[in-house]
Amino acid sequence: LAVLRRWRDMDPVTRKLLCHWHLQLSDPLYRAFTATFLDDSRGPVHHDAVVRWLQDGPGQRWRPATVSRFAAQLVSCARAAGMLQGTRGPAKLHYPSVPDVALAYLLHRLRDVRIQGTIDRNPYLASVGLTGAFLDQRLRRLGNDQAVAAGGHHHGVQHHVPDAVATDCIRHHAH
Repeated sequence: LAVLRRWRDMDPVTRKLLCHWHLQLSDPLYRAFTATFLDDSRGPVHHDAVVRWLQDGPGQRWRPATVSRFAAQLVSCARAAGMLQGTRGPAKLHYPSVPDVALAYLLHRLRDVRIQGTIDRNPYLASVGLTGAFLDQRLRRLGNDQAVAAGGHHHGVQHHVPDAVATDCIRHHAH
């Protein structure tokens, strides 16, 4: 948090992405929604489809009004984070452009987090469209060849992200 407090000139895209990832880290329902439901749907996101997804999974025991409210809140959060576009009716999936400094920050944050999946397929990077060859390209650009070489064979990021790369990138932008 100290880094975020000093990071006064953070651009709005980076700020939204960091808020999105922090919400994913703290809320398993939002993490599942953004990394699974949105990724699987690929088309327009209708409120009723989110309600059905909740009823078929995490919201099976909830009352209909609760499910509807959670569906609206999930869509609202994803819109605020830039994952969905459109203010009325069905929202459209949108993968925001991820600045290098935002990616470095996420990798730095994930270094001690045990994640579901692998470095090349996990809910945090997948939610913004960073998977496969595209992710490899971005990691190389950050000077993270070790992570690219390791590919999807390891569970967790801690062994892949050179702290110096992420820390230098973040420190440069936080002052």
